[in-house]
Amino acid sequence: MGRLAFDLGNAYRAGGVLLMNTNIFNAALARSLNRLAEQKMPVQVGAAREELEAAMENLAGEGMTRPDAPWVRREYALTGRLMRHALRRIELAQAELAPQASAKLRGELAADLAEWLPEYRTLWLARNRPGGLEDSTRRFEEMALEYRAENLNGTTGSKDQGHPHELF
Repeated sequence: MGRLAFDLGNAYRAGGVLLMNTNIFNAALARSLNRLAEQKMPVQVGAAREELEAAMENLAGEGMTRPDAPWVRREYALTGRLMRHALRRIELAQAELAPQASAKLRGELAADLAEWLPEYRTLWLARNRPGGLEDSTRRFEEMALEYRAENLNGTTGSKDQGHPHELF
């Protein structure tokens, strides 16, 4: 598990973009699609995806024996899924897609989010107090609204103001 944690923690480097106080995965999940598109981060999505998938291979061979090992495995599996989702958001923001292709990718992202959000909630409640769950999932709900918008300019937007010292 140590190798998995280490490799996941460094997967952002393969994307070729270094951000202040964040990384490409977090930025893609925390920022609105409009903001990602405006920033035009030159992320090498393919390289980042390869690094992520190589890291996730470590999950299959792990041998944890701790009492909460099943929960930890699920948490890491979900982390990988969120990171994949983040890369797809970057692809959507970077792409000059025809309306049909953009709608297709938005639909795929919406379906993906709908699949992993219940697992996120389950894992949250296993480790955290229920009172923070709504705050924790609010951004994901905003993302779901973005995916239903017709184009990047039609998104509902999020309140991401960014950090004043961010490069992108």
